[in-house]
Amino acid sequence: MGDGDLDDEDALHVQLRLVRRRAVHPRYEGARHIAGRPYFDVAVLTLDEAADVDGANGFVAPVCLPGESRGELDAYEGDQVEVAGKPAAGYT
Repeated sequence: MGDGDLDDEDALHVQLRLVRRRAVHPRYEGARHIAGRPYFDVAVLTLDEAADVDGANGFVAPVCLPGESRGELDAYEGDQVEVAGKPAAGYT
């Protein structure tokens, strides 16, 4: 995490972690995706060690998710939202 090129030895903000568990959205279709439908291309990863968000100089940051205990699970239903991220190499 923290850089698009994890092989860059000069990138001091790179953090390497092992993925212990992955939960992919149940409606994610991958290569079977049909144009015009939502992608649902989201997953939650459980890492073997916490990410350093304090010392990462802004290269790694937490994401805010709606909380079940605060009744926010449907807070964005029907809304158009924007997310940011860097696509994998070769993704168009």
